[in-house]
Amino acid sequence: MDITKPVQIKDAYSKVAAMLQDRGLWAVINNAGVLGFPTDGELLLMTDYKQCMAVNFFGTVEVTKTFLPLLRKSKGRLVNVSSMGDIAGTSDKWEKLEKDILDHLPAEVQEDYGQDYILAQRNFLLLINSLASKDFSPVLRDIQHAISAKSPFAYYTPGKGAYLWICLAHYLPIGIYDYFAKRHFGQDKPMPRALRMPNYKKKAT
Repeated sequence: MDITKPVQIKDAYSKVAAMLQDRGLWAVINNAGVLGFPTDGELLLMTDYKQCMAVNFFGTVEVTKTFLPLLRKSKGRLVNVSSMGDIAGTSDKWEKLEKDILDHLPAEVQEDYGQDYILAQRNFLLLINSLASKDFSPVLRDIQHAISAKSPFAYYTPGKGAYLWICLAHYLPIGIYDYFAKRHFGQDKPMPRALRMPNYKKKAT
């Protein structure tokens, strides 16, 4: 089901309601989400922002609003799945997204960031991919607990180290958190050209 298409959501609701007849639905799990090419906000295309909001926010809201009447009948569970990333794509996928960004960036923005900075993002994503767990069982266990436990938790943080990073982001000053995140994930990632050479434009003229 494409949750950005209201017609498909209504069709799914009609089919589920017909199967349940007068009974309620016990659980709805909102698991749809897209990430795109995670990079600096200025580099992203507006289409990336719109797609992200269409799926991750508006689609989730519409599915929830549509199925809430069935959930109320059973006093069931609504589970929203989010993440600090998504299922990582292949290098071919990142290369295509990277090319789309470079093809649409104004020349001045490319100059300020430097092509080496933009291209390094793909290497960073491949590094993250190598660090990611291939075991989805912690996620599945938490979802099972959320829909079946007598007293489910308000939040779940499956995955090794996930809770730690959330705590660090919540309690540490942003500068200290960024320092640890850079040391762990992106110590070899270059800075944008304009930050490496604050006066490079003046020198060029």
